[in-house]
Amino acid sequence: MPYSNILSGLSGSLIGSTATRSKRCGGKRVVLAGLAACILAGCANQPIIDRKGVDPVAYQRDLNECERYAEQVSVAQKAGAGAVAGAAIGTAIGAILGGVGTGEGAAVGAVQGAATGSGRGVRERRQVIRNCLRNRGYSVLN
Repeated sequence: MPYSNILSGLSGSLIGSTATRSKRCGGKRVVLAGLAACILAGCANQPIIDRKGVDPVAYQRDLNECERYAEQVSVAQKAGAGAVAGAAIGTAIGAILGGVGTGEGAAVGAVQGAATGSGRGVRERRQVIRNCLRNRGYSVLN
């Protein structure tokens, strides 16, 4: 199951907190659905390697080990940091524009920031896996 654990850190911290936040923002659950779809689409990409002369059992073992290394990248932490930064920016924009309340601006900014942060975390995990496989002698094509 390549890339099966990329979302493991998101289940409690990101999804739970943004779900609560979306209820306070007039039910913006569409944003949550879009965020989940975006993250899942990003996780579907597996490293493509040149399998000529590669032992499939050894490759699977190496891939599993590389995925375990990639789990050290905290997607939830990156999403949380993005949410905090986004909330601050959203609050400022809401205060400057005046038409949007600072609370709503903060919530929208937090969701956007969380999506950006989690996307960064997912990309970093993918890069760790690719680097790990390359360092083990595999020809990674993507």
